[in-house]
Amino acid sequence: MSRRTRGFTILEVAAALTVVAVLAAIAVPLYLSAVEPARVATMKSDLRNLAVGQEAHFGDQRRYAADAASMGGRLQTSKNVTVFVDSGTVTGWGATATHSGTLTSCRIAYGHTGFQAPTCSRDPLVRIVMPGAGAAVASEAVRFVLSTGGVRMTAGAKETAHHHLFIDREVTPFGDPVPHDDVDIIHLQEGESELWLPGLATGPHEVIAVLTDGAHVPLVPLATDTVRFSVSRR
Repeated sequence: MSRRTRGFTILEVAAALTVVAVLAAIAVPLYLSAVEPARVATMKSDLRNLAVGQEAHFGDQRRYAADAASMGGRLQTSKNVTVFVDSGTVTGWGATATHSGTLTSCRIAYGHTGFQAPTCSRDPLVRIVMPGAGAAVASEAVRFVLSTGGVRMTAGAKETAHHHLFIDREVTPFGDPVPHDDVDIIHLQEGESELWLPGLATGPHEVIAVLTDGAHVPLVPLATDTVRFSVSRR
């Protein structure tokens, strides 16, 4: 006499999936709450190491590094952390760190008021990683790489937060939607964080990145960054 193997019923499968979903809903927030402080601590540590590197740079150059590239081997970052030197003069400097695993970003600064310890927030943030400040690009196309904090960029998804690049022109009034019919404004509408831009004329350029919502209105608080570089031809 044959014996049939009894399978799972639809109700049993549904019950099992429900249990898994409940466990995931409990476990994921617990995991994130555990790793978030560690990621923030890593960014703060990298920024403090940057402060030491800036002092060494000042000792050699009599001015602070104006960008990350100028620091060379003095800038060491942890895995998944990107550090941006926002400014650097003979009197002070500022820097920001982001981590690919969190929306939180951290900032540190030194100036006439003294040293400001690292502070962190989830305010909207955009930084232009490439090209670097003052870079001389010898190429038919310029590669732009952007990094964000405080918002979740969804690649390939329209109508979500995304970047706009203003090429050699002033930004439009904040609070108004960024227009679509201006050839000097690049819309990265599908959440892209990289772009190859061909056709820039030889000479100096200024590009301003502005982070907007899905309706193309700049975020509040404002998230923007500016880079000045030059293009040459081989």
